Amino acid sequence: MASRIFQFIGWPVLAGIAAAAAILLFTNSNKWLQKNESDSWQGPVSYAEAVRRAAPSVVNIYSRRQVPNRPWNPILDDPVLGQFINARTPRTREAIGLGSGVIFSRDGHILTNLHVVSGADQINIQLQDGRTSVAEVVGIDKATDLAVLKVDLDQLTPIEAVNSMEAEVGQVVLAIGNPHGVGQTVTQGIISALGQKQFGSGRYRQYRESIQTDATIHPGNSGGALVDAYGRLLGINNATLNRTDRSGKRTDSYGISFAIPANDALKVLKDIREYGYVRRGYIGDVSVESLNERQMGLLGFEYQSGLMVTAIGNGGPASSAGLLAGDIIIGINGQRRTDQAYISQLMFDLAPGEVMKFEVVRGGKELALDIVATTEPSIPQS
Repeated sequence: MASRIFQFIGWPVLAGIAAAAAILLFTNSNKWLQKNESDSWQGPVSYAEAVRRAAPSVVNIYSRRQVPNRPWNPILDDPVLGQFINARTPRTREAIGLGSGVIFSRDGHILTNLHVVSGADQINIQLQDGRTSVAEVVGIDKATDLAVLKVDLDQLTPIEAVNSMEAEVGQVVLAIGNPHGVGQTVTQGIISALGQKQFGSGRYRQYRESIQTDATIHPGNSGGALVDAYGRLLGINNATLNRTDRSGKRTDSYGISFAIPANDALKVLKDIREYGYVRRGYIGDVSVESLNERQMGLLGFEYQSGLMVTAIGNGGPASSAGLLAGDIIIGINGQRRTDQAYISQLMFDLAPGEVMKFEVVRGGKELALDIVATTEPSIPQS
């Protein structure tokens, strides 16, 4: 029977049917592939383009400083005995520090961590293209562990920064720096957490939110760039969570590292370039406790979240404006937001003389309080 069918329709017809089926299958398969290629959750196969964009903006930093030559015998300070007991031993020796930095302007402004250059007698930077230069410190900010450097070089490539408030947990990030002095190196990971109070004690003016990442950060990466999958700056790498073993030796807990948000770094750079220091507004010592929707409900409030004022210092702008312990803050500057990331950015950007509009609940009634920021008490910079 089958042979009769073949004889009837012929091999040319069968070949045409087979070709048509193959074309149909390929077309449907191609459509399926196109559909999947458009899925927003699919990431790039390679981050080489991101590195090409960001790497020229990251520099290696080498600092030189004189440190005490240990151990030092006090007898050597004696004007008589010192002549006979190894009097030629120098009191100090030169130490070389390693770090990284990020170029922010074509005229040579570079941001790095303060601890990378603190106490340095000389600072040298090396670009990705191999050029080197001596750098001078333009200004520092201890509160953020940032320092602004200046170099006299042309054809510099400033990094492109994005709004670090839009960073998301799970987002792919790349850390670019000079670990252990081996030269520019890239590690990859994700944002592990946001709003980590690495530097904060809970008071408004001390909120210092950080970006936590599992991208590997080694000594020498400090001051380098944390960039997104498109090579845009999200933060300045500055710390790794450390622990001490039983012998007292400090070890790195790799996988738990922190970066200063790009928004904060840009403010520090702008203020230092314009004023020579970072201008910070101050509303007083206000301690708060975050309340979620469930906690607000137990207190009889229908708001999704809030901040309970647990303590407030006398004489500050907030106290003078009428803010009291026990008040529930439900909004700031017209936004019904009280999450720590939002407040942290508001407080960090606050300048002396600016007004913060607080919406609070007291005794079941909503009140509006205008708090005029003063100048933050100075933070010693030396």
